[in-house]
Amino acid sequence: MQQRFSDIKFIALLLAFCCASLSGTAKENTEVASQPDAFLKIVASADEVYEGQAFIAAMFLYFTDTPSQLAIKSEPEFNGFDAKEISVPNSMPVSERIGDRIYGKVLLRRWIVTPLKAGKKSIDSGTLSVTLLQQVMINNGLFSSLTSREVELTTEPQSTAINVKKLPKKPKGFSGAVGIFDADVRLSATTVVSGESITLTYRISGLGNTGKIKIPDIKVPSGLNLADTQSDSSLSLSGRSAVGTSVYRYTIMPSTAGKFSVTIPEFIYFDPATAQYVTLPSRTVTIRATFGETYEM
Repeated sequence: MQQRFSDIKFIALLLAFCCASLSGTAKENTEVASQPDAFLKIVASADEVYEGQAFIAAMFLYFTDTPSQLAIKSEPEFNGFDAKEISVPNSMPVSERIGDRIYGKVLLRRWIVTPLKAGKKSIDSGTLSVTLLQQVMINNGLFSSLTSREVELTTEPQSTAINVKKLPKKPKGFSGAVGIFDADVRLSATTVVSGESITLTYRISGLGNTGKIKIPDIKVPSGLNLADTQSDSSLSLSGRSAVGTSVYRYTIMPSTAGKFSVTIPEFIYFDPATAQYVTLPSRTVTIRATFGETYEM
């Protein structure tokens, strides 16, 4: 089932742009065969990245005449990538000259893309069915008149090449984070009554996709029980960078009174800007458990 771009605001923006900027594209039954009237293009924020390094891919529609209807014929292909589609803000189309033609250019879709393996990769744009409303000048001898006609076409798939570089030898403890990150550790309480529970929250956030990080393995000493472990992650866009956050929640329950130390292991990530591994040191938190109040009967 075809997905249609029926957003009235989007079409209105295209109409306004075309009337203002492409009004000079009327033609007398002549076409420029070497350049298409509409095409898709995938633009990547980087054409060379490391495996695991998130980047942005954006799909633009180029057109010479007002698009009155759009429908997806085939979806883009991200073979060898993990791709998360993100929302596109409303924006006015812009004009761009390519060869001897002036095109309108509008952002249709965008993704946060993470390469899964090293090698020469490509992103396929997919295809789009486009109906263009063309203004055609008809020569009637002494007079010329301007008329409109609808032209339906299907864009040709185009590929964008991405060179995915292999990570250097991975150190022990590396869990797959590529980017720039920081870590934070918090306890819901530092003192707890024996038999009740507290929550240790470990948050990793920064520039990059944290969703691929393995859950940190926290060891608790005798006298404490690790009752439950939960995790969730999010990925969003900030400017031209992917921002990831992963939160790990550990439910800890003491079985006896005492003072206990819990160590969160060091966190290692690869910084693509310096091509070096960075280690955030381990953290230790202290939990005090008491027997609580007692009452005489």
